[in-house]
Amino acid sequence: MKNEIGPVRIVGARPLQLNRRPIPMNQCRFIHGDQEAGFDEVTAEHSVLMRKGEALRVKVTGFHLKRGRHTLGISVVVKDMGKVTFSINDQVK
Repeated sequence: MKNEIGPVRIVGARPLQLNRRPIPMNQCRFIHGDQEAGFDEVTAEHSVLMRKGEALRVKVTGFHLKRGRHTLGISVVVKDMGKVTFSINDQVK
């Protein structure tokens, strides 16, 4: 994910959705620079700050994508904005 809006602080996450099926939160991690945080670890006290133009990677463990088209849905809670949800479609070749 790349932040094109401005500084945001992620204070919560919802289960990642792959083809409309949830992936357990303990298998999903945010990677920001040299820091990592599990989806289930992100709170107001343990938040993730993204400045404008910064990228945040998402790593999923214990999961293999099959070839074909997939829809990935992500939902986070951003301080002062609330829940932000978006999805992307891509293909594994």
